[in-house]
Amino acid sequence: MHDEMMSAIQSGNADTVAQLLATNPVLAGNRDESGASTIQVAAYHGHKQIAVLLAEHSPAIDFFEACVLDDRPRVRELIEAPGGSDLVNQRSQDGFPALGLTAYFGHLALLELLLEHGADPNLPAANAMRVAPLNSAVANRDPDKALSIAKTLLAAGCNVDPRQAGGWTPLHSAAAAGHEALVELLLKHGADRDLESDDGRNASAMARERGHQHLASRLASSPGES
Repeated sequence: MHDEMMSAIQSGNADTVAQLLATNPVLAGNRDESGASTIQVAAYHGHKQIAVLLAEHSPAIDFFEACVLDDRPRVRELIEAPGGSDLVNQRSQDGFPALGLTAYFGHLALLELLLEHGADPNLPAANAMRVAPLNSAVANRDPDKALSIAKTLLAAGCNVDPRQAGGWTPLHSAAAAGHEALVELLLKHGADRDLESDDGRNASAMARERGHQHLASRLASSPGES
């Protein structure tokens, strides 16, 4: 049943997930081979309704699941409990820090709450992706959320050029996505346009490959030029 549940979650088959939970509610507490909970897996695959359904069948969602779900009351409850302050700089079983998860999903108010409680804006994931919170923020598909989260992290003093797997920096990702406002924000905070990924491409090359010619030219220009 474990494999069937994980397959249904990943494919977004809410009916099958509901049927399996009705038969065996304990399945809501399963984890995949990386350590990600069923709630996290559903969220990672973009199936928010399934994540909520799984949460409803869980006796108590944990700190990282609460971050994924943007459950601020639960997060506050856990970090303000005796001994809970350390949670903000721990990593989930699949290696992601709470701030990184929150940044990726674009939960701005929760991100601010975690920063207020001492979350490290530079803490990277302890897995093959190696994403820092700023890398995760830039990966958000909503350009407005990506920009807001990035502004907040930069204001909190994060490194503007953290390297994730493949040697990509946030500037590389923003350029490849054609996100001009985000590119300008990163440049304003000192992002290095000359840094290359592990395969030798800089941000300008990445923008050009994705058809963002104006942005490629902007990134190829000298600092201070428009």
